[in-house]
Amino acid sequence: MQKPMEVYCTRPSCTKPENTIPGDYLNSNTTQILCSNCKMPLILRGHFVAISFIGSGGFGRTFKALDLHFPYTTRVIKQLHPRNTSGQILTPTILRRIEEMFLREAITLDRLRHPRIPKFLAFFTMELEEETGYVQKFFYLVQDYIEGKNLAQELQEVGSFSEGEVINIFKEILNLLNYIHNYDGTNGVIHRDIKPANIIRCSQDDKLYLIDFGAVKQILQGLEVETTSIVLDPNFAPPEQFDRDKVSPASDLYATATTCLCLLTGIIDTRELLLNSSWRVHVPVRDQHFAKALDEMLKRRQEDRPQSAQEVLKILSGEPNSSSHRTQRANSGSSPKPRTLRRFLDWVRQLSRRWRSIISLGFSFLLGIAIAVVFNVIFYRQPLVPLPFANYFSRGEESLIAQLNAKAVDPSCKKAYNLKQEGMKAFKRATLSGNNNDFKEAYSKFTESIAMVRTSSENSCISDPETFIYQYNSKVAQATSARNLPTIAVVIPNMPEDNIALQILRGVALVLQEQDTNLPLFQILLASNNNIDQEVKKLAGFISDQNIPEEFNHFNKSQILGVIGRYTSKYLFNQNIEGVGEIYGKKELVLIAPTSTATRTINSQSITTQGKYLHPYVFRTASNDSIAASKLSKYVWDDLKLNNVLIIYDSKDIYSQSLAIEFQSKLSDKYQEGNYDLCDVSASINNALFCKNQLKNSEVQALMLAAPNVNYNEYLDIIKKVTSRKVQILAGDNLYKNIQNSANKITIAVSFHADNAKKNFNDKTEELWGIRKVSWRTMTSYDAAQVFVQALKNNNNPTRQSIFNKLNDENNFSATGATTEVRFNGDHDRKAVTDVGVLVQLNRSNPDSDEYGFTLLETPQRNNP
Repeated sequence: MQKPMEVYCTRPSCTKPENTIPGDYLNSNTTQILCSNCKMPLILRGHFVAISFIGSGGFGRTFKALDLHFPYTTRVIKQLHPRNTSGQILTPTILRRIEEMFLREAITLDRLRHPRIPKFLAFFTMELEEETGYVQKFFYLVQDYIEGKNLAQELQEVGSFSEGEVINIFKEILNLLNYIHNYDGTNGVIHRDIKPANIIRCSQDDKLYLIDFGAVKQILQGLEVETTSIVLDPNFAPPEQFDRDKVSPASDLYATATTCLCLLTGIIDTRELLLNSSWRVHVPVRDQHFAKALDEMLKRRQEDRPQSAQEVLKILSGEPNSSSHRTQRANSGSSPKPRTLRRFLDWVRQLSRRWRSIISLGFSFLLGIAIAVVFNVIFYRQPLVPLPFANYFSRGEESLIAQLNAKAVDPSCKKAYNLKQEGMKAFKRATLSGNNNDFKEAYSKFTESIAMVRTSSENSCISDPETFIYQYNSKVAQATSARNLPTIAVVIPNMPEDNIALQILRGVALVLQEQDTNLPLFQILLASNNNIDQEVKKLAGFISDQNIPEEFNHFNKSQILGVIGRYTSKYLFNQNIEGVGEIYGKKELVLIAPTSTATRTINSQSITTQGKYLHPYVFRTASNDSIAASKLSKYVWDDLKLNNVLIIYDSKDIYSQSLAIEFQSKLSDKYQEGNYDLCDVSASINNALFCKNQLKNSEVQALMLAAPNVNYNEYLDIIKKVTSRKVQILAGDNLYKNIQNSANKITIAVSFHADNAKKNFNDKTEELWGIRKVSWRTMTSYDAAQVFVQALKNNNNPTRQSIFNKLNDENNFSATGATTEVRFNGDHDRKAVTDVGVLVQLNRSNPDSDEYGFTLLETPQRNNP
């Protein structure tokens, strides 16, 4: 029996919104729990539950919430109120138009994939009938919850920030704007409401996050975002928003500058400050590049400001000619003004009204001052801005995963966390000094941290595989040959809610524990992959070019000879554009993808495909979708005798497309008399609803969910909706995650289950992680690391090409695996042998289930070497 839980009703008129419900309710199949006071549904969209009220504003209310699909994950729910600025009641026609605009904007927000922008998770509407009979429509947005304080709250506590603090904040926001203004290389999003209150410092990693995009608030007033704008906060808004003109990236830059002024001065009304005086009167700035950047960004006309965040970063770094961004007003017949005169006139515009009225009396004097200032700005130099990608890599100097144990109640866990921090500081000192004593101290601290976790009461601490990897690195770094020791890069996703990074690192760390650190074969470089189009490829380029940003001299001679990388198919495959597999392959660098399963070439008469293929330098330790489809099709037809199957997939996702094609093909080829329909959720905006209705209105016996690598919440909703029907749910390995139990047996095809693993493997995972039955991703990552161990053994002068040649030897190469030995076929995929590719079912109540609640469906036929 779980403890009662406090949940919050989101109906605005509810007089007693606090509700106490039994904790067991949220672990049951119940999807309809009502407020005890007003009968409003407390579970929104089938899995979001508000647990506390955060605050309200002119556009709606915000709640802290739980996501029942991910029981330990906190979300934020924003309930937004459409409103008419004229005060009239919104008609159904206007509401429909607002909803259409809102949906378009939600799709845009969903495409933003940056670790410092809270992930957009869901958008939905709800109509609530009040006691008066009036039906009110509300819009809900659900995003990741960021624990911490916003800069407005911090400012209230400290009064003002130092210049150095503001410059650091400035750089962080510019890098974020550089992404959102060009998030897919051609299109961008304008934030429209940058201010201290919309910048949160996360309490877990101390980094800044950008929240509350302003287009949503504008849409709530029924205004198009493409052609107009509104003032959302007059203290920080640029002039064009007051004029209701179209906004541009330069608009966000203006608001960023006013935000900096606010933080520097403590003055909230920056608009009044700029109208009545120059900002320099209120705060003397020592860094003239910073001052120059603010001057440029605060120009009244958009076209006179820098046109991108990258231009501002160049100004900040002191690059010559970095302010040559300005363009002339369109259709202007006047010739361009000389640069010095233009700068002087812009400076004059910032003077107080009193001084502007007598400016003619001191024109020559002021011109001389302006010219002096210009020369000072031009000839004053600062060091270049540090590369933003440097903190994406680590050998032991900083953590790239969620801060485990940082907020644990058990003092042992907190001590373990602190010891890891001390170890990373010592490792960084060692890499700078090359002093072996510092490496020894780092090794000692990491070892103490691991021991502290093991001695914690009732396994209350989380065993951190990153600490094991850093412990290994600090040990092998002490060897005389360490500077020339090869490096294997391990690329992990920055998606803490899925724990995929932990699953991969557990497999790699387990292999390192089995190595002789006195005779090491390689060292590890961790890299954090954000699944952002531009950054994913840049990161692969840094690795393949042996050009790690701000790499320490101690490791400059260590050649990167291989990569273990968890990449989604979107980035791994070539799709008429270069994928990361191609980037690595061009530099003859082997990439082992432990979680990739999409078939290497995709061909289908039912689904349109476009030149998707995988580079031969990509090897894979997981079973592919062809094996998964064979297992699932045989199960649904031979074992369950079901012949009416609906396949829901996303044609824009390679993995989803691959699994759907393979599954339909296997069924159609072998069992031709069945009915196997495809429904593409991405065919149009409303097609997800069409697929759900097709499921509701048809005689479907089995439902195949080929969920994509992102945006899979829609598929989890579908699982909830079919619990009342006797429909067999099938899925690929992408839905192998923490999902709620369902009345329907959910059967998933994965590469392995721990029941098939060797006993010594399970014993070791239980010893290290406190988990006897780890995920299939941990097993395939273990196998990937073992492949590199085998490739480097007895290889006196290893090179990238020699490693490829070894793995390419289909007949002679093999490596130790968690279940069975690792062998590759001619396509460089895992050979299909017994125990490679199995079916599992969700059954959390079964004591034999693995860490995610899945049990092995098939009886394993053991032939493990």
